[in-house]
Amino acid sequence: MKSIVGKILRGRYFIVRELGKSNASITYLAEDRSKSEHQQCVIKQLQPQISSFSLKSEPQLWHNLEKLFITEAITLKRLGKHPYIPQLFDYFEQEKQFYFVEEFIEGQNLEAEVQEHTLNEAEVIELLKNVLKILDFVHQQGVIHRDIRPSNLIRRSDGSIVLIDFGLIKNLTLPINNSPADPPTVVLGTLGYTPPEQMEGNPHYNSDIYALGKTAIFAFIGSLPNSNLISANPLSQVEKIDLAGLDFSTRLTTILRKMLEPNYRDRYQSAVEILTELEREENVITLPPPFIVSPPYTEIPPRISKNKQQLAWKKILVWMLLILPFIGALLLLFAGLEKNLYRNFALYINNQYNLEIRYPENWSFEELEDPITGEVVVFYSPLESEADIFQEKVSVTVEELTEDLSTLDEYSERITDSLASNKDATLSIYSQQKTKLAQLPARSLLYSRIENGINLRQMETFTIKNDKIYIVTYTAERAKYSKFLDTAKKMINSFSLTKI
Repeated sequence: MKSIVGKILRGRYFIVRELGKSNASITYLAEDRSKSEHQQCVIKQLQPQISSFSLKSEPQLWHNLEKLFITEAITLKRLGKHPYIPQLFDYFEQEKQFYFVEEFIEGQNLEAEVQEHTLNEAEVIELLKNVLKILDFVHQQGVIHRDIRPSNLIRRSDGSIVLIDFGLIKNLTLPINNSPADPPTVVLGTLGYTPPEQMEGNPHYNSDIYALGKTAIFAFIGSLPNSNLISANPLSQVEKIDLAGLDFSTRLTTILRKMLEPNYRDRYQSAVEILTELEREENVITLPPPFIVSPPYTEIPPRISKNKQQLAWKKILVWMLLILPFIGALLLLFAGLEKNLYRNFALYINNQYNLEIRYPENWSFEELEDPITGEVVVFYSPLESEADIFQEKVSVTVEELTEDLSTLDEYSERITDSLASNKDATLSIYSQQKTKLAQLPARSLLYSRIENGINLRQMETFTIKNDKIYIVTYTAERAKYSKFLDTAKKMINSFSLTKI
């Protein structure tokens, strides 16, 4: 395919220079001459693997390819609504070539950044969280990226990460007829980052998770980790990633090892599972141990003189004067942290059930007395637009504990069994874990379901006190679950029980 640098496409897009090339496409930097400021954009010229002879002899092939092109463009348009995915501005066909026009993302890709300096563990965790939130959205749209790697992650000047170069456009480069000359599978992705099942032409959503795990390690050490190949088949080489010697914490090593499981069935099944693991210990402040002052050992005499008693009290008074400012500073620090953490939050108090919870000032709430569900109050996020079909919400429920259930484990098991035996085929349980609610032992359950045609994700956190079960539930559209998760966690962490 000849270079088109210097040409003008569609009477408006001036091709400035080539940015990159692959078997699937050639990417160019372009200027939109129809805009007053000649807005920069990215032009992707696709390279369908169909010979001119095939197009002439079988006109239906070109018709099928056009339909696939439009379908892919619609998908890219939908993905581009995410703030950290490039927008699709335009798409067209010219001289039997297909073109996408996308937003130009200014910044430095991760591969170039790591060449200058590698990331520390905290930065790697932040990178994982940012990309996982994007992948959660992408996968909810029914799309597998298929080419997660450092050069496809761009860091903007504000530090945000943008995911580019979606592998779905490579569908357009695959042979679409079924002649014997066609290869049975075409491997998409980048060697070194592509998992075994994708190498065999059978990618899954968690194929992206595998590639992200490899990317995280590259960001930390500046190169790909060592692998032990167990199969001689080049399309099914099972890689056992060697994480020994990497200076990761035990917690992050465990997460990465599961992300990099060679068998996709043993891997994390969703981006949200990893986000839950990474964020499990957020908002936990670990204080140093308290100062303990022990006087030197002396034998206690039969009687203590008045002077010695006065001296002992003076020592106690001195130590109190020394410690009190430290305690006061800690109290001020905690007060300041809580004030900043819950800035622009209001306090909801329910005296009937002796509970309190903080909620964002721009959220609304509705108090209920639902004898069936036990819901006490529901907090609703503001509508984002007239087209917003579901308001994300956090609800508080109080139920009486039945006689056959006396412990948190028994209630948790009852809820899990009830969900597992539910005949609703749309319901999927993701995880259950131990946590805290109102400073009491609690359980958190994460699952998804479909209600009135809307894909929902729900996180229930519950605890028991005085024969009552207290449940705080966060419910959101699956595509927006990550967007409101931090706010929901703050609300859950602020929940408290008073006068009980």
